[in-house]
Amino acid sequence: MNEAAHEDAARAGARGLIATHAVIEGAAQDQGGPTGAAHRRPEDASPEQPPPVAAAADTVRQSAGGTASRSLDAHESPAPLTLDQLPLPVRVDIDPARLRVRGPALLQAAHALGPDLIGLPVGAAESAELHGCLDLAEAEGIELVLLVGDPREASLACALAGRSDQVVGFSLSRHDEDALELLSNRDDLGLLSAAPEFASAFRRGAGGLEGFPASMSPPAAVWLLELCVEDVGAALGLERRLLRFLEGQLRPALRRLEAQAAGHDQGAAERALHAAVGGWPPSRAHGDLSLGRGVDPLDLRRSLLEEVPELARFLS
Repeated sequence: MNEAAHEDAARAGARGLIATHAVIEGAAQDQGGPTGAAHRRPEDASPEQPPPVAAAADTVRQSAGGTASRSLDAHESPAPLTLDQLPLPVRVDIDPARLRVRGPALLQAAHALGPDLIGLPVGAAESAELHGCLDLAEAEGIELVLLVGDPREASLACALAGRSDQVVGFSLSRHDEDALELLSNRDDLGLLSAAPEFASAFRRGAGGLEGFPASMSPPAAVWLLELCVEDVGAALGLERRLLRFLEGQLRPALRRLEAQAAGHDQGAAERALHAAVGGWPPSRAHGDLSLGRGVDPLDLRRSLLEEVPELARFLS
C-alpha cells in the first residue's frame, strides 16, 4: 500500500485498508506477485479504473461461495496512488475510538476517500453514533461491512444489519462457534473471519478469511479456502498445523518484535512480520519499523514449511 493513500486514510480516521473479497473461480493463481489473492472476475476494473461499488458489494454478499481477503499494506506502486486509483475494490475500516468521538462525521470523511466498502465497528452496545452512521449510509448509498470485534457483539450486529440494506456483510475478529452460527443465519450477507481458525470458521458458515494466514500469503489463503470447499477434513488438519506454527513460533516472535518497537503501531509490527515471513517486499505502510534482534523471518519461514510443506509454492 502506498504512502499517499495511507495518509489520506489516516486523516479520515481509518484503522486499516482491506481489499474486497474477490470470488474464487477455479484454481488459485498468483496474479503477478503477492498481491494476487484470488481470481478477478471479468467485470472487475482494470488497474486504470476504479472498480464499481456494486461489484464490490456483490463479492462480499457472495462470500458463502468462497472468498479471500488480503491486506493492501503489501501493495507497492511505482507512483503515488489515491484510494480511487487502486486496482482492486477497497474496504476502509474506521477506528472505533474515533467513531465514538466523531460519529457519522467520521463515516462521511471515510466515504469521501472513495472506497467501495467501509468497515463499521459494532461495539458493545447500541449508540446514537451507530444509528447515525446507518442513517447516513442509507442516505448516501454507502455499503457497510459490520466489524464484530468481540463475539458478544454478534447479536447486535445482526440487529443492525436488519435495519439497513446498506449492510453487505460481517467480519468476525475472533473465532466463536455461537457467533458464527448467529451471523451465518443471514444468507444474503457475506461472513468473513479474521481468526486463524479458517477451516473451523468455514464449517460454521464463513465464506472468506482475513488476517493470518491471508496476511502472510494471499495466494495460499485462496488455496486454503478452495481446500475447505473440496475437503474440509483435510483443511482442518492444515489449520491445526498452522495454529501450531502460529502459537509456537510466530506469536512469540511478534512479542519480541513489539518489545523492541516501542513507540510504533503494534499493528504495523504484526503486518511487517507477516509480510517478511511470506516474502513480500517492504512497504512504506510499515513505517520505519525493521525486524530486530531475535526475529529472523527466514528462520520463521523455514519453521513454517517444516510444519506445513504444502505452502512452499506460495512463499517467495
